[in-house]
Amino acid sequence: PTIAQTGDKTLEQRDGGTLKELIVRKLERGGQKYQYWSLIDFDKPNLTSIVGDRASAGAVHAYLRRIPWLDIEKKVQPITSTIMRISVTLKPNFDWSSRWSGMTEPFIIWVEDPDSNDILHQESFQLLRANRFDATKISFAIPVRDATSGPPQYVIRVVSDR
Repeated sequence: PTIAQTGDKTLEQRDGGTLKELIVRKLERGGQKYQYWSLIDFDKPNLTSIVGDRASAGAVHAYLRRIPWLDIEKKVQPITSTIMRISVTLKPNFDWSSRWSGMTEPFIIWVEDPDSNDILHQESFQLLRANRFDATKISFAIPVRDATSGPPQYVIRVVSDR
């Protein structure tokens, strides 16, 4: 793609393109590859100390905020001794980029039993651009495994499907 210069940013960067290779190398320097999970908590001064200048730190921060992320609230309610209802509220917590997400961002939600690695429930969820500020509630019922040794411990995961 053709990239036109406008000040110190390219049009591609402003439209949600990719980070410059030099910035990525700085994030990977010294053998320490910074992971999303650690970088997302860094403020701009901390990012500046890693990448070397405030403009690049701002670009890294902007790109980190564009990665699709949903905050999850859950409620578990027994229905019978062998079935429980799980209600999850999903609240978008990222900056929408039309270039990256288009009009929808697909997600997959699943519930797993970490002891057996069984997937107990799975479904798709489409976040529409028009609803990017709204919380969405989803409810489903799942079987309860043998609860004689205490309440079951299940894991709910939600990931972008891109």
